[in-house]
Amino acid sequence: MTKAELQLILQEGEGYRAEFKSSLNSDLQRELVAFANGSGGRVFLGVSDDGKVTGIEATNHLRSQIQQAASTCDPPVDIKLETFENILIIEVKEGHDKPYRCTKGFFLRAGSSSEKMNTAQIIKFVQSEGRIKFDELLFKKYPFEEIFDSEKLNHFLSLKNISKSIEDADILSNLGVLEFVDDQAYLTHTGVLFFTKTPTKYIPHSNVVCARFQGNDKATILDKKELSGDLISNIEGAILFLKTHLKNRVEISGTRRMEILEIPEVVLREAIVNAIAHRDYFEKGANVMVEVFDDMIEISNPGGLPKGLSEKDFGKKSLARNPNICALLNQANYIEKMGTGISRMRKLMQKGNLPEIQFEYSEFFSLRFSRISGLDLLRNELGVISKRASKLRFIMKELAEAEAFSVNTLSEKLELSSRAIRDDLQILVEHGYVNMIGETKDRVYTLTSKGVQFLKADN
Repeated sequence: MTKAELQLILQEGEGYRAEFKSSLNSDLQRELVAFANGSGGRVFLGVSDDGKVTGIEATNHLRSQIQQAASTCDPPVDIKLETFENILIIEVKEGHDKPYRCTKGFFLRAGSSSEKMNTAQIIKFVQSEGRIKFDELLFKKYPFEEIFDSEKLNHFLSLKNISKSIEDADILSNLGVLEFVDDQAYLTHTGVLFFTKTPTKYIPHSNVVCARFQGNDKATILDKKELSGDLISNIEGAILFLKTHLKNRVEISGTRRMEILEIPEVVLREAIVNAIAHRDYFEKGANVMVEVFDDMIEISNPGGLPKGLSEKDFGKKSLARNPNICALLNQANYIEKMGTGISRMRKLMQKGNLPEIQFEYSEFFSLRFSRISGLDLLRNELGVISKRASKLRFIMKELAEAEAFSVNTLSEKLELSSRAIRDDLQILVEHGYVNMIGETKDRVYTLTSKGVQFLKADN
């Protein structure tokens, strides 16, 4: 530390990471655990509350007292002592084993003071630090037998392609979702979310809310569904909702007709699974949301990045907020190799020449997919410029108004040359949007089912 740095700290006064003490007193442990429970900080011994240097003699006895105070916290607080002129500085690093407590209780830095946490605050703090996993906790309100749905387990086992060979309770125990307490079996929260008929009866905030809005804001709801089934049913229900409200393009390959969503289904599925698997289930006031607007799709869940995963490492490293939920989804083939999902989504969007996914992580984790218009889908597929794509769409709209048109009829109606119309129709025929019927002289053109589907989705 330099003299200039010290002067700046003294001028700024006590704060979130700085505490002044003119002498050692019994409150030191309180400050140590408060800094360790926060982002770390420094205690300046030999400085009064108003920032005036009073000085202190850094004797071996004083140093020993400070080390003793730090080591008798639970767990011990990691400190480093430094002297600068006649000030003894105690540097406290952010703790790796939160929460820390002293004989007076649990403390957390709040502005320039160290505040004692009450029971509710301690519980919330431990939850936020990821030291308690929601999915591992036992649900002891009802015995296992009263809420278990064997059909849910049978479906789960079918996804794993295995048959029953032992009792249900033994299977659930092996899956890590059932435990015995005083000879009574209970499901964990993971067990409730996977293997009960209506999980929202027991964990009300576990539902998934899907909504289709008119336009680009939330003023008018066109369709809304609340999914209250088990996690796997909710995933499939959310996918079905998106399929209902998103555009499809049709591709013909030989005799095969394929309908392809405007956003790849694999990408949307990955996003929904991610939201359900990694949401903060301790947060009871919010839901997983699947929202469709004219210009975008947003999939969001309560809880930003899990504690310990930085924005820099997002998409490269994996850290599960709910490891048991993730483990079961992995066994059911809904999650592949951990840590690869975001990268796979990005590559698929790039492969389809689609806009990049927008990620936002604060109190919520959100993925936003920009929707491209039917015209842009047509332009991308046919490999033409926007102006020509507009003309081709216009031709299809004209064809939709009659059973069939000849080149000459279209040429007169659109006031374009027969040669230009013939070239435009040819590209639409090649890509399956238009049928060509008859010999050259009597040839007419009609829309295919792919053309009809395109116009329907483009409205």
